[in-house]
Amino acid sequence: MLKESAATLQVLMFSNLPPPTVPDPAERAPLHQRSISYSELEELFKTVPNLRALHLPLRVFIHAPTMEMIACGQLLPLLATLKLSSWSGFHVLSAVARRSELARYPLREPGTSNSAPPSLVAISYVLIMVPHEDEQGLQDQVAILQESGDLMDVEFNIVAGIVVSSCKIYGMVYH
Repeated sequence: MLKESAATLQVLMFSNLPPPTVPDPAERAPLHQRSISYSELEELFKTVPNLRALHLPLRVFIHAPTMEMIACGQLLPLLATLKLSSWSGFHVLSAVARRSELARYPLREPGTSNSAPPSLVAISYVLIMVPHEDEQGLQDQVAILQESGDLMDVEFNIVAGIVVSSCKIYGMVYH
């Protein structure tokens, strides 16, 4: 589906669709909603190298090693807008700060994981949904990084609203 437009695709938005409803609970068949694996997500990101905006649905999480590949520009080097949900958000914050630094100083240590592709773009806008209990700690860390200059050009918005119940994720709708 993405094959023909992957090279030029700049915005990728997934919707948060409510589960289908069946009027009679007795007729309700079990829903088998397959989650996307981190390797599938990485393969998707590799196919859209010019992506500038990514909006993931609530049930799709970027795990820390994939987020680190985004931070160094191995994946999505042109990404500037990121909307996602996370179990804690601290790995996302760390990756965004690291990417910001690598975009400002791309050749600090050539040949190491601290070097970045020459076209690496800093992520300038993040909207992240996290569990209520992590919201304040993440807000505090964002404030510290913004004051220190590590996130000086990043608009970082945090929304509390992920609640885990019976292995289902419920959250607020975000735009």
